[in-house]
Amino acid sequence: MKNGRARVEEYGRQLKITVPVKKNFVVIVFGLTWLAGWLFGLVMVGGQLTSSTMPEEATHFMTAWLVFWIVGGLAISTLVLWNIFGKESLRLEGGYLFLEKTLFGIGRHRNLSASEVSNFRYTAGEDTTFGNRMALWGLGPGKVRFDYGLRTYSFASGVDEAEARYLAEMLTQKIGSL
Repeated sequence: MKNGRARVEEYGRQLKITVPVKKNFVVIVFGLTWLAGWLFGLVMVGGQLTSSTMPEEATHFMTAWLVFWIVGGLAISTLVLWNIFGKESLRLEGGYLFLEKTLFGIGRHRNLSASEVSNFRYTAGEDTTFGNRMALWGLGPGKVRFDYGLRTYSFASGVDEAEARYLAEMLTQKIGSL
């Protein structure tokens, strides 16, 4: 594949496909700007909590507020990092299909029996701001889908339509040869 986003590696009967998250620079800039304001708020409240002049009731409220503030900041930080460094990978090896969505090696890992995987297909994704809001953040369903028993899994949300079709066809052939 010459101009696709996916990196395809074949080693005999093994196949590995890695797809980086499609970067949305508006989201990255917005997230980083939001985090700058978040950090300012964190420093201000942290400074207030360390002063000894605050009433006890206010200290309890500010501590609870700070916990939620930190959780929100961690969520936005994770989304920005996912948008910059996240990746999806699918690996066929030794009768298994390994499906991963990771950020720095941390994330969702699924190990599926390749003999129970079927029906690789391209599915058009609603990856516009108004169609699938999660796609704006680099999340949401992938464009290559397949069935595993009575469940449907998806992969490769960051590829274009033609590349998704190509990957689905390649996976269909590779699964058929196992």
